[in-house]
Amino acid sequence: MTNESFSHSAAATQRRNFLKIAAGVCAAATLPQARPAAAAERFGSWPIGIQSYTLRNFPVDQAIRHIQGLGLNYVEMFSAHLPLDASQDHIDKMLATLKAANIQLRAHGVNSFTKDHDKNRAVFEFAKKAGFRNISANPELDSFDSLDELAAEYDIRVCIHNHGPGALYDKLDDVVKAVK
Repeated sequence: MTNESFSHSAAATQRRNFLKIAAGVCAAATLPQARPAAAAERFGSWPIGIQSYTLRNFPVDQAIRHIQGLGLNYVEMFSAHLPLDASQDHIDKMLATLKAANIQLRAHGVNSFTKDHDKNRAVFEFAKKAGFRNISANPELDSFDSLDELAAEYDIRVCIHNHGPGALYDKLDDVVKAVK
């Protein structure tokens, strides 16, 4: 065997090996992703997600890619990424985009609530259309009667968001007093 035929044979073998590996990688890419299990394992089985406000400087499509890049499977959207007045078509497209990215919409917020029952109801209607059960809220103290009624009617949880120092609910005691 000459050096020329040896190097031709070696090159052919390397090409075949490369093609086998490339085919394997392409085939593996079509398999269901194991990210949820990996994320669950990484976070001790806790369903860890992100509030899309964290990615507020990005358009929603880029924010979703960043969420994927972080290996997270749950999101709480805020209104710039999913407006409260979104049409059902817009909501359905967003849910399909999230599903394709292996991300579940779990909540929306942070939403303001007042004693205006009809305005409060609109947020619950939005939650019902979008299919999530948690609304992060910064409710005024006079909104709780309305929120109690709507939470029971829609079977949706209202989660009080504490913004930090100087906010209406900046201490746990403030939340406890408000919900008594």
